Amino acid sequence: MNKTTMVSVIIPSYNRGSTIKLAIQSVLDQTYKNIEVIVIDDGSTDNTEEIILELNSDKVSYYKNAKNIGACGSRNRGINLAKGDYIAFQDSDDEWLPEKLERQLEFLSEEDCDIVSCSMQRIEGKKNEIYPPYVPENNSNSFNQLLFENFTSTQTILGKKKVFENYNFDERMPRFQDWELMLRISLFFNLKHLNKVLVKSYLQVNSISLNAKSAIAGLKLIYNIHKEAIEKNKSIEARFNLKIAEYMLANGENPKKYYKKTYDLSKSSKILLFYLMSKLSLNKLLFYFKKQYFSFKNN
Repeated sequence: MNKTTMVSVIIPSYNRGSTIKLAIQSVLDQTYKNIEVIVIDDGSTDNTEEIILELNSDKVSYYKNAKNIGACGSRNRGINLAKGDYIAFQDSDDEWLPEKLERQLEFLSEEDCDIVSCSMQRIEGKKNEIYPPYVPENNSNSFNQLLFENFTSTQTILGKKKVFENYNFDERMPRFQDWELMLRISLFFNLKHLNKVLVKSYLQVNSISLNAKSAIAGLKLIYNIHKEAIEKNKSIEARFNLKIAEYMLANGENPKKYYKKTYDLSKSSKILLFYLMSKLSLNKLLFYFKKQYFSFKNN
């Protein structure tokens, strides 16, 4: 990879004064130095601007939205401002390992692909896990792999600028915007995964039910966008219905309709039990049971 190639790193932020410095500094500390950092402040009311100005780096450009437009809109604004040949995304509360950009650029060149994701370490209090929890196959059918299970996350993505000039984040998406974008991109561009942990993602400790409503809406949007492809594959269709059911359960809703669809497609005895409990309006008991013995965490 030519060291004169510039990478534009886009960081949307909203009231992340307590974490934004670490996020930006981890980008400035990259072993690959030809970068620009574009911070899009989405109308913060805290000390975000002050902290960024204190960094006093000529590599960092700061823009503040006149009104709150959301992370997707902010990232799209950053794409329009980017001057680099490549674009990467960082979240305002996460940390890159020093060799992230260098390793990804080398991989992208060696594999002759348009966009690359990497693995990351998810940290929540004393808990941590590696994501994705499996090794994606770098074959030509990344769309079907993604449709079955997302293996990307915004802060792990680096790609050629031409990719993002043609495909922006869908601003309707309340959640899973990275997954939705990568699905569209994988139909037309070569997407591969670098199986190396290069990002630390710090998850905020809060109730899953706080995010469940947006997760349900996001999953239903993705389902509608890719309905034809999803319904061609029973395993993929069952997985989508199960994800919706799990988030409905976490949101205090009765998911019997989606457990029924999942069971009809999978014939799983465990799903049949979940469906029967929901049918008997025991969904609150089921939620308690699953919270104790199963993981609700989804991508």
